[in-house]
Amino acid sequence: MKLNLLLTGNELMAGDIIDSNSAMVAQQLAPQGWRIHKKVTVGDDSALLQKEIDQLCEEGDVLIINGGLGPTVDDLTAAVLAQLPVDAAGAAFLEVPLGVDVQSLVHPPRVEVTWLPREGRPVGSLLHEAVLGHLGAGAAPVEVPEAEVEVGLWETPTYSSSGDSLDEHTTSVGHDLADLYAWIAGESRVVTGLRRALVRDLGLDRRQVAFMGYWREGVSMGA
Repeated sequence: MKLNLLLTGNELMAGDIIDSNSAMVAQQLAPQGWRIHKKVTVGDDSALLQKEIDQLCEEGDVLIINGGLGPTVDDLTAAVLAQLPVDAAGAAFLEVPLGVDVQSLVHPPRVEVTWLPREGRPVGSLLHEAVLGHLGAGAAPVEVPEAEVEVGLWETPTYSSSGDSLDEHTTSVGHDLADLYAWIAGESRVVTGLRRALVRDLGLDRRQVAFMGYWREGVSMGA
């Protein structure tokens, strides 16, 4: 029996995430006497995905598809922007691996959307600079030690995955950013650094910043 494996995701193609899942799949199949006949990796291109699925199904007996199970930052932001009130005002900055990842999003007319294709530059470098520049602050990145980077961290104005009480961190913001609400999602170290810049350096109330670090550079999504 011929087993083929199809890996999908722009993060894999750009090298943002290491493919360890294919090795795990192969190791799980080996005790059953099965081995991977062919492995193919493609980005989030629906036409190309369909072509590869058709080809791999024709060439083999079983096709295992890995990827597409979790939302990427553009998926998450698209959902948030589409749900905003029509009179909402603000700015959205989306850092993506390549220019081909830029897409058309539905959003209120007073919300400005800026795409930031990295094209080989470090993860988070464009996002940090763009966000702080928009707020009129310095663009120097905040260094976050490896030991302080947590995958899966999640905080809203009323909940923290760390278990911290948000009331203990309430501050009075007496400047032009008092009405700002920031929502940050992406690579854990980038999200942590940007949040620290907003809360620690710019003095935002912790409850003004919701953030989610749902993937880690160099770490498999399944790890």
